[in-house]
Amino acid sequence: MKDKAEVYETFHVMDHNKLALMENGRGVFVLGYRLELTERECDIVRILLDGKGKISKSDIAHMSESAESSIAVHVANINKKAFGITGRKLIVGNRRGEYKISEEM
Repeated sequence: MKDKAEVYETFHVMDHNKLALMENGRGVFVLGYRLELTERECDIVRILLDGKGKISKSDIAHMSESAESSIAVHVANINKKAFGITGRKLIVGNRRGEYKISEEM
C-alpha cells in the first residue's frame, strides 16, 4: 500500500497551488477544493495543462478521443463546476476554437 505522501503527490501544479491535477490524472483541485469531474473532463484539463498554451478544439478532441462537437459542452461543464468555487471560468476559449487554462483564478 502507498503511503500518504505518494497518494497525494501532484502531477501538475499551476499558479501557486491554485490548480492541481493529481498524479493519477483523475483528481482536479482548484483553490484546495476538489472538482467533481468526469473522466473526459479530467482528460481535457490534463491536456490543457500539458499544452501550456492555446490548444485547438480538434487537437483536444483527438487527444481525449472525443467528438469535436462535444468539446465545447465538456468545457462548459468544467467551467460551471469551477465557477462555484472560484467565481470565474477555469477554461477560456476564443472564436477560433482554441482553449487554454485561465490565468485569472
